[in-house]
Amino acid sequence: MTLKRLILVVAALILLAALVWAGSGLASGVRGQAGTPTPEAEGTPVAVAVRARAEVVPVLWADLSFDGAGTVAEWFVAEGDLVAAGTPLGRLATPDEAGLERTVAQAEIDLRQAELEVERRGQELLEAYKAEAVRTLGSLANANVKGLLRRTIGKIFNELEFEGWCDEFEARNAASLEARAAATG
Repeated sequence: MTLKRLILVVAALILLAALVWAGSGLASGVRGQAGTPTPEAEGTPVAVAVRARAEVVPVLWADLSFDGAGTVAEWFVAEGDLVAAGTPLGRLATPDEAGLERTVAQAEIDLRQAELEVERRGQELLEAYKAEAVRTLGSLANANVKGLLRRTIGKIFNELEFEGWCDEFEARNAASLEARAAATG
């Protein structure tokens, strides 16, 4: 029942009670006392009709509203509860709460897939750069440049070990090892 309808019903009941009270004689205080007798009607009886107009006006108006439009998902108060100013009365549902949750979950899945793709592509590029760096070593003729490049590539790609790419260096190393072995032995 809306507040206006409730106020109208209460006002009608009060008006009816006032009419009954006035008609019963309690208002004049003459009940049970001997007073002037009511004269008897002579002739035809007279029809009596009572008409009344009333306007019910509430004592206090309250303009209640939500900050936005939507469907009420949950009420925090019941009809007739007293509330203080600023007390939340209810919560509006989002247009599609479950749909939004699904959208967020799908976005998280898409983000994870994109991260994995970026990681996979990064690994592919790293492997391609390693392979190109190693191929470059084979085309160099200068042993010093080849050794410098080998050490640089080794530092850039930590896990790589280069063996056999500097034949000149390996030949010199083998000769010096033989010379030391012959000298000591």
